[in-house]
Amino acid sequence: VLPKATIWLNYFTWHICTVWLAVLTALFACGAAGLVHRDAVILCSILAACISITSVAVTIKARIAIHRFPASYLLAITAVLGLWGGVQL
Repeated sequence: VLPKATIWLNYFTWHICTVWLAVLTALFACGAAGLVHRDAVILCSILAACISITSVAVTIKARIAIHRFPASYLLAITAVLGLWGGVQL
């Protein structure tokens, strides 16, 4: 059984990610619609890349197969497509 603080920290972290993904989605949508400057799209792409790299580092350190952490490759794809789209704006 995990300590109560650990359980609630995981709960809190989960919801931070949920909010961040909602903001990321909204900014990409606004970028596609031309409602925000392309720098916002590029910044979101860089953040996605940083989180992807962090996810890969965690899988390597923990010796966990990368497919067990979908954020590793899904955010890498998001970063690449976001940068490509941001450059096109």
